[in-house]
Amino acid sequence: MKVLAFDIWGDYAHYKKIYATTSAVSYCLPTKPALYGYISAILGFEKNNNQYLKYFQNKECLIGIQIMNPIVMQRINVNLRATFGRMKPTDNRKPTMMEFVYQPRYRIYFFHGQENIQAQLNERLRDKSAVYTPTMGLANLISNFEFVGEF
Repeated sequence: MKVLAFDIWGDYAHYKKIYATTSAVSYCLPTKPALYGYISAILGFEKNNNQYLKYFQNKECLIGIQIMNPIVMQRINVNLRATFGRMKPTDNRKPTMMEFVYQPRYRIYFFHGQENIQAQLNERLRDKSAVYTPTMGLANLISNFEFVGEF
């Protein structure tokens, strides 16, 4: 059994509470679905109809996480709005104090039972290439990643 280790980091992270579509408070660690999404972005798995979840079945995929930087939570005022697209003068904004993890850095340990997925992730991490842009929770919180090793 070989385990891949890689670091992820960014300026900010926000991992919403699992029971809400939008959450002002954040978990201090990436949730399991957030890590599935992160790895899926690197590998290019389809998001439509949650297709990527079929690759992360129970006991086929094992993930561990290690905190590399101290956890610092920061609150920032954000204007939320109910509609997407261009802002109109009549659109209402909802000022909300949101919680973010400031300068997070995590080490991810990853094992997958399917050798082709493990090998594909290994190659992408070494090349530092991703199919989609990996983020730390929210779409505008772009992150970076770095291969640490295979153990």
